Amino acid sequence: MREAIDVVESAFADHAQGKTQMLPRSYLFLDEYAGRIGFMPAHIKSLDAAGIKIVCAYHDNPKLYGLPSVTATVILNDTKTGLPLAIMDGTYLTMIRTGAIGAIAAKYLARRDAKQVGVVGAGVQGRGQLRGLVEVRAIEKVLVYDPIPEQGRWFAEEMGRELSVDIVPTDSAEKAVRNVDVVAVATPSSTPVLRDEWVGSGLHITTVGVSTAGKQEVATEVFKRGKLVVDELSQTSKIGGINVPFSKGLLRGEDVYAEIGEIILGKKPGRTSDDEVTVFISSGLAIQDIATAKLVYDKARQLGLGREADILGEDR
Repeated sequence: MREAIDVVESAFADHAQGKTQMLPRSYLFLDEYAGRIGFMPAHIKSLDAAGIKIVCAYHDNPKLYGLPSVTATVILNDTKTGLPLAIMDGTYLTMIRTGAIGAIAAKYLARRDAKQVGVVGAGVQGRGQLRGLVEVRAIEKVLVYDPIPEQGRWFAEEMGRELSVDIVPTDSAEKAVRNVDVVAVATPSSTPVLRDEWVGSGLHITTVGVSTAGKQEVATEVFKRGKLVVDELSQTSKIGGINVPFSKGLLRGEDVYAEIGEIILGKKPGRTSDDEVTVFISSGLAIQDIATAKLVYDKARQLGLGREADILGEDR
């Protein structure tokens, strides 16, 4: 996670300076299977890295096939020849890179003395957010809520043991949000699960669960009262956590304080007082995936991991 935070932060700095290429995320919708397949290509010149993540969301997978609802594959390409350098799992990688950007947002936007965290959504992405947060703040206690109580209890036991942090499951999202310093929201909810009246002075919120139009995890009132930062406005306003209020005209571009890359570069300050409420919206950018995939590839080569394949065969 520490290494992923470094490469993802560098990728966002490059992106803010126009040193990357990235096509908008596109989807195939397979309604007959209640699924969608997304395509996320990017090129990061400073890393000499290019490739694509193919991410699949099939929410009936767990109950029908015992498979994860979201899976992903990354293809990393040789920038000189275009041939694949590596084909790798993108599911765990997605959790790591999403946790990394949540950590970067907290680094610049959360209070420096933040010690208590609330997690709403105890799934894979909730775990990734907490793994990232402990790298940038001295977290002492975590309150976690999930609508499936067993999931919340499992999160508390497993993550508490892994991170050596006191984690307490709660029976409501409100209890996980009130009186903490940082909140990570990672749910597939179509309607807000975090309400404005729960938000106290000085809170930092990261929301990562929305990547399609029509969904919203955090109430619009929270966006309007807080310092609102996004990963990339053009994408986040269409498919990220602010897409619904944007589509209804309740939020506009001028309501967004900054993209995170601007803050990383020092073009705009992050948190400027202990009392302000800060909100970071991550819709998930392909530069995160390709930067992290290049890190994985380089480490695999150094350690002699992976399996070589001659994809051209005799026809070469």
